[in-house]
Amino acid sequence: MLRGNQETLLAIDIGNTSISYGVFRNGKFLRHGFVLKHKYPQIDQIIRIYGRRESRLKVIISSVNPKSLKNVNLLIKCKLGTQNILIVGRHVKPKINHKYKQINKLGTDRLVNIYGAIRWYRMPLIFINFGTAMTCDVISKHGVYLGGLIIPGMGVAKKALEESAALLPTLSGMKPFKAVLGTNTESCMRAGLLQGFGAMADGLIDRLRKKTGGKARVVVSGGDFKLIAPYIRSRVIVDPYHTLKSLALIYNDMRAKTWHR
Repeated sequence: MLRGNQETLLAIDIGNTSISYGVFRNGKFLRHGFVLKHKYPQIDQIIRIYGRRESRLKVIISSVNPKSLKNVNLLIKCKLGTQNILIVGRHVKPKINHKYKQINKLGTDRLVNIYGAIRWYRMPLIFINFGTAMTCDVISKHGVYLGGLIIPGMGVAKKALEESAALLPTLSGMKPFKAVLGTNTESCMRAGLLQGFGAMADGLIDRLRKKTGGKARVVVSGGDFKLIAPYIRSRVIVDPYHTLKSLALIYNDMRAKTWHR
């Protein structure tokens, strides 16, 4: 994926809740992790480890959170300089074939995921990302992006229940819950969220497949995928690092003109 002696790439995906990162060296995926958005200074530790003189460290960033992007960009710029940072949507805009009416307003996270999905998977394809927002994107058998859906994610739904219903408790995180039915208020909430999002995914997959002739592959990713995937009955491909790998792909494809801008 990447070429050159000891060239190291730090791929950063800034979401609304957390910041994911992956480290690639000469095409190998070395390390991954995440930090909560307010703990972004921890990224400095990654730069210290992989930004040594014998390694040429480059950075590619995708963000849906302008404030966090500003903070992270400033942190990295102070360490590596502006010339070593590539921001999707600002310095590079990946090109895809599409029927989307406002492609310039498509979130960079979705654009990055679609770009990678078209390159790696057989079409047609449905890509579902379980993050702060649950997004579904549909790609035709000819590799054309048709459009998608944006839905409040499970964390948002959980928070809405806790804050909007006076008699419902605050759940201490989300844990797997195998039963379909809860037997007390807390377990009813857990079952409702997990089974509900799993069933919603199944229902949407069925409807969206009809837009592609009924044979679309389904790829799932995102911060909540581990919790929700066991409750999805449809056959899916789980790719937890899809966004980070797609960022590395974009870097590789765009590097020739980007680093000489």
